[in-house]
Amino acid sequence: TFTYTYTDCASNTHNWVYTYTITYAGALTPPANGSSTVAGPAQAVNPGAPADITDACGRTVHAILVDHSIIPACEGTVVWTYRYTACDGTTTADWTYTYTVTRITLSGTMKYNNSAKTPLNNVTLRLLDSMNNPVGGDITTDAGTGAFTFTGLCPDTYTVAVIHNGKPVGGINSTDAGAANAWPSTGISIEHTQFLAGDVLEDNYINATDASRIQKYFVYGMYVVPATNPPTTWFTRSEWSYWKAGDQVIHNLPAPPTTFTVTVGGNVTNYNLYGECTGDFNGSFTPGATKSASSTVTLTYGVTRKTEASQDIELPIRVMNETDLGAVSLILEIPSDLVEVKDVYLKGSNEKPDFSVNGNLLTIGWNSPASVKLAAGVDMLVLKLRTTAKFTEGNSIKLTLAADPLNELADSYSNVIPDAILITDILANGNVGIDEQDGNSGLTLVNYPNPFIESTTVHYTLPIDGDVTLEIYNMVGQVVKTLVNEPQTSGSYILKVDAHTLSQGIYTAILRLHNDNTDMVKTVKFVVNK
Repeated sequence: TFTYTYTDCASNTHNWVYTYTITYAGALTPPANGSSTVAGPAQAVNPGAPADITDACGRTVHAILVDHSIIPACEGTVVWTYRYTACDGTTTADWTYTYTVTRITLSGTMKYNNSAKTPLNNVTLRLLDSMNNPVGGDITTDAGTGAFTFTGLCPDTYTVAVIHNGKPVGGINSTDAGAANAWPSTGISIEHTQFLAGDVLEDNYINATDASRIQKYFVYGMYVVPATNPPTTWFTRSEWSYWKAGDQVIHNLPAPPTTFTVTVGGNVTNYNLYGECTGDFNGSFTPGATKSASSTVTLTYGVTRKTEASQDIELPIRVMNETDLGAVSLILEIPSDLVEVKDVYLKGSNEKPDFSVNGNLLTIGWNSPASVKLAAGVDMLVLKLRTTAKFTEGNSIKLTLAADPLNELADSYSNVIPDAILITDILANGNVGIDEQDGNSGLTLVNYPNPFIESTTVHYTLPIDGDVTLEIYNMVGQVVKTLVNEPQTSGSYILKVDAHTLSQGIYTAILRLHNDNTDMVKTVKFVVNK
């Protein structure tokens, strides 16, 4: 509005007005609307204001949030609206962002809680909602990876339940018992799955009673009283334990949680689970692996001892190397028609081993918090045996290790002792198989491995002091290597023999012990493969 004023001579005034009416020319042009698809309504959050624009007057215009639609409980559409207002205060333009909300996916893997984290395949899982109702159908973990996926979920807190696992259990022996017995005092955190595997009595506590039950499971089998209906088992907990990966337990808890849950608001892709055989506290089992002989312990032989039928005899099992012993797990094959096992005890310990005989298998289990230190060549176990009437002349009794990976020795820290070598004697009635001269009691000579390629370890024991020679002879009786030629005191000796100078073939090692009163000789065959 422009105003001019007229004034006459009498000072009277009159205004003249010229008015412009200004109209807003043009409209507002917002950016293109946005959209995306999200899993679960929790992801349909405020997208934030779009970019500023300029109105027809050249002014910068900011968008202001004015509305959003109702967020669905599970799936649907959510629209967020921002509005631009031009400089005239009435011209507007809206910008929207639309979320398409889909149902949620929960996925992960089921693996065995061992060092390799072996996939657990063909395990049936069921998902339960917060009202404990099943959601969708049961699923089976992938045959190759142990992966699983639940789809079509709404936001909720879910429990994953294992409905079926038909896999056989394994890996349970005295090493697990010793480790479970020691764990509460170590202060070491473990997976919750491992805690459950050690808490075999399902009382939320791991102690010596659990350790004892684990060892008895190894020695006597699953059942305490198989004749009862249902049979009584050593374990109160079921054969398999499960928990989500990453949950740690550092000590016994008065009441740890009993179910594992997951709260989902959007897709969860790493909900990983562990399974473990109850009792396999150290996680040594590999599900699906072919049963094989132990790779950590070997049984070799010393002298052949003359024995008669219906005779009581003590048969020692010795350690070749110095050993700090915390647990023993042995499964031996014995000719049960020729010999009965009356008792088993471990030298240097007040903790008596558990043992059982089932057919031709003798199973021995022992563990103790107080380890036993054994020098090389000394007795570890002593078997009290009685030969049967069938042990007639010409028969022999030679204990062997069963082809079972559970055969092992463990140290005071419940670590498996690698390459442990045990020595025992052969019992024979008559002259068959006798390879020691009368009076050689206590003189032993063994080597391991045999046959060998590059080297072998020789172990011998001297019952008395004397002049000792240990020589290797070829097939024509020539000395090809002298290993020992000196006076030695009674005791155990170990030496390594390098085979690089020996050709392929069969050799004889002869150990001679001489003093003023005695001459003893012991021989073994060396087989060199190249």
